Amino acid sequence: MPRPLVSALLLPLLGACAAPAVSGEALRQVPKEDYQPEAPRPGPNIGQLLVECDTKLTAWQMAMGAERTLENLSDIGFAERAIATLVRQHEDQLKQIAVSGEPRSRAIATAALAFSPDPSVLELILSNVGHEDPMLAANAMLAVGIHASPTTPMAPIHEAVIASDVPDQVMRNAAYACLRLARAQKDSPDPYLAATMITMLQHDLISVRSQATAGLGVIRAAHAVGFLAKRLEEDKEARVRTFAAWSLGEIGDRGSTRVLARALLDADGYVSGAARAALKKIYGEDRGANPEDWLPDLEP
Repeated sequence: MPRPLVSALLLPLLGACAAPAVSGEALRQVPKEDYQPEAPRPGPNIGQLLVECDTKLTAWQMAMGAERTLENLSDIGFAERAIATLVRQHEDQLKQIAVSGEPRSRAIATAALAFSPDPSVLELILSNVGHEDPMLAANAMLAVGIHASPTTPMAPIHEAVIASDVPDQVMRNAAYACLRLARAQKDSPDPYLAATMITMLQHDLISVRSQATAGLGVIRAAHAVGFLAKRLEEDKEARVRTFAAWSLGEIGDRGSTRVLARALLDADGYVSGAARAALKKIYGEDRGANPEDWLPDLEP
């Protein structure tokens, strides 16, 4: 098509698009409606809130139980932020449930509140560690470990741990809480912390014994040397013996030299390696893997 004809066709179209401005009088005649702001969406009811908390807590526990990889660490961080956000939005409601709900609801609310930075949740959590309902007590112990406040008083946990017939799930989470608190309080541990972990050293569960053994080394509990030496010599689980050797090295008492030197001959390489590292830390030198080379400094 020739160029002049194109221009001739465009001009009528452009003119049609240029509509005249609407007059003010015409605008005044347009019917008006009062502005109605959008009503806020109602929050979840108690049942919905607890289901959401439980779902997010389960996702966090699954991530914590998986092998540590970059992806796993990302999953853990995401789960923790999701729970913290939910708690921040409904903290007052969760506090009320944790105090006066039925046991299962209290258990879920108590575990969720552990992700709150509010120091006031600690007293509420501790009030549930000795509850007769196993799920509530176990979740409260877990919450103590998650919260891991350096100011956590250990007396309620100690009292719950030494009670008769403590369910395994409660003891397992209590050991986790003690290890976390040992790290948080290592410079100034609560007097009950070492006593609580010492009571766990002969528990049937390997996870309980191993975490308690490691925790005593973290806080360098010198009065626990004899108990740790017994674990190193007698425990059937290599993981517990390894942590016992490590803890003795952290405490640094030369009175543990003989038991550590004997552990150099342990059939498990991790145990013998931990014993050698502990001796090296105590003496500031490496005398090798022969037990006799570590004994001349000892009195008969």
